[in-house]
Amino acid sequence: MKRDWKDLCGGGATLSAILLAVLLVVQGPALSAGDKRMTIEDALAFKNVGNPFWGPQGEWVYYSLREWDREGNRYLTQVWRVPAEGGEAQQMTRHDEGVGNARVSPDGRFLAYVSSRKDGEDDKTEGGQIWLLPLSAGEPYRLTQAENGVSDYAWAPDGKSIVYSSRDHYFDKETRERRKKDKDDAVVVDADHGWTQLWHIALDGSEARRLTEGAFDASNPEFSPDGKHVVYVYDQQGDQPSSWHHIDDNLESDLYLLSLDAEEAGPGKNLTPGPGQVSSPRFSPDGRRLSFSASEEAGFAVKSDLMVLELESGRSWNAAPDADDSIGGAKWTPDGRWLLYTQPEGLYTHLFRVSASGGSPEMLIGGTGMDGGAVEVSPGGSGLVYLKNDPLRPSDLWTRPLQAAADTSDAAQLTDVNPQITDFALAESRPLSWKAEDGLDIEGVLVLPLDYQEGQRYPLILQIHGGPTGRHSHGFNNRGSQLWAARGFALLQPNPRGSTGYGFEFTQLNQNDWGGMDFHSDDMKGVDKVIEMGIADPDKMAIMGGSYGGFTTFWAVTQTDRFKAAIGHAAISDWYSFYGQTDIPQYLKWGFGGHGWDRKEVYTRWSPYEFASQVTTPLMITHGERDQRVPIAQAEQYYTALKKMGKEVIFVRYPREGHGIREPNHVIDLQGRQERWIDRHLDIERPEPVEEEEMGKDKVETATGG
Repeated sequence: MKRDWKDLCGGGATLSAILLAVLLVVQGPALSAGDKRMTIEDALAFKNVGNPFWGPQGEWVYYSLREWDREGNRYLTQVWRVPAEGGEAQQMTRHDEGVGNARVSPDGRFLAYVSSRKDGEDDKTEGGQIWLLPLSAGEPYRLTQAENGVSDYAWAPDGKSIVYSSRDHYFDKETRERRKKDKDDAVVVDADHGWTQLWHIALDGSEARRLTEGAFDASNPEFSPDGKHVVYVYDQQGDQPSSWHHIDDNLESDLYLLSLDAEEAGPGKNLTPGPGQVSSPRFSPDGRRLSFSASEEAGFAVKSDLMVLELESGRSWNAAPDADDSIGGAKWTPDGRWLLYTQPEGLYTHLFRVSASGGSPEMLIGGTGMDGGAVEVSPGGSGLVYLKNDPLRPSDLWTRPLQAAADTSDAAQLTDVNPQITDFALAESRPLSWKAEDGLDIEGVLVLPLDYQEGQRYPLILQIHGGPTGRHSHGFNNRGSQLWAARGFALLQPNPRGSTGYGFEFTQLNQNDWGGMDFHSDDMKGVDKVIEMGIADPDKMAIMGGSYGGFTTFWAVTQTDRFKAAIGHAAISDWYSFYGQTDIPQYLKWGFGGHGWDRKEVYTRWSPYEFASQVTTPLMITHGERDQRVPIAQAEQYYTALKKMGKEVIFVRYPREGHGIREPNHVIDLQGRQERWIDRHLDIERPEPVEEEEMGKDKVETATGG
């Protein structure tokens, strides 16, 4: 399968349930009105709203809603809509398999979405297909029959057809079926590639027509306003029918333009030749310009600028040259004058607009008013819909006029998907800043335990985010901080050098130093700060994190004995072997200044495995057995070393899980194990003490690798 090339985390990634539970931030300026202490089951019961978009006339706002299906041990996502002026929400889809990537046709006749629901017993297709729901009346029906499912799609402006992307197999169907039957299915690495291509299908029932063909991937399609052309992102990363991954150093991508009148399938015209990476192409409303994100060179931790291309002349320019960090996913206003984009700044995400001709950005929404980058302009251009949360409330849909002012007093809430939030007592939190050893300003979030009393010291958990190009934010998270605060812990969530949200230069500061100043100086100086404030008990501290945060946890226990317990999930123990195992070896090349064989001394210098003999802190290791970002071998070799050395360590493996823990029953299991592990080693007694039999079960699992 194709990889997200951003960082070790995967996307926020796209991140998983466990990374959210371990890495993200939950804070509040005061306790809420309720008195119930949140449990993991309570946290899983919260609904997640996302992906808002307007109906073509602006009368409805559509959105996705994800819920916990207890009986099915899964999450299900359906599409809902709510009147733009406010009112009762309506559920639009009820697929047993859930749906995603929903969009209304420009003429308002259909709601399209992708679902893996089968269309009868004879349906042999794989993956999700595009389904259409008539909005006037009628039942949904399947539009596409893509053999390997649909990756992405775009509506034609007239609403009569769709362009979609789907992956080809290296072998034809007959050959694949024979190979599978005969079990003669060897895969030649870096040779047996499949490529994602574009197809065009009309709504009249005619067969889909291939638009692209060749040894390249075509993704992120976008129709021109006149419906005659399609722009897409072209790259040569490819896919393979195995668990292996693409390791080519060629990460370059370009924008290509296709004519729908072309008689033969092909790549089309290259609009952005040269080195670098591009993403998020968007036509201006008049079709004369394209906006997109682009970097001057291809690679990791490179700065992406907001570019505008004039199609007739070929002239391009940076629309926001003063921006000191990457910009992605910009959207045009309907009048074609402005581009809107979101950007992380410190602990928050802000919405900006900038003239399409170039200039200085203006902030439209700041502070705690945004939840990520989900924002859409109304068809008439007068309003915005976006996701908003604050430290005491989970995300909901809000609308407000589109104007150049950061004041959100005229914003209106559209949804209230989690009214039960008022039942819970929620923890207070504070943005916190401190100085690193070299004088660098570091920021983070301090979450106080529930029922905090000034002058009393509390056990502290240091939570490390992934990436390392990630960050902690000051928003609502019901599965990380609040669960721990409800159990009486204070939490420090630092954004050390290498984090995003503090400018491009700050993101580069930990290059060739992963585990150096970011941990020893930035993270630990923050711990010292919380101790000096009289909040943290220096004799009752734990550390935890996932992905790069898991590495930091593995590394920390080789460097200090200040923590009494540690939990590392999906963690790297040996950078040198990891280079040959991960799906992103190019990221390590950037992080350590070269390939593993050229810079072995640097790779091993920062590898916890090399210093395993120095570990004294009891360590819990957790890992998904299908993790391809950080393969489980990294956990296995660290566990083996520590176990052979007689260290106190437990290793919990989760079948079927990837880089994060996603199955709800696994999430519940993991949270319970984490709580018991930290309580036990910080000598914390609970009103309902853990049974010895239960702790003994953990010991058995440690011995068996269960």
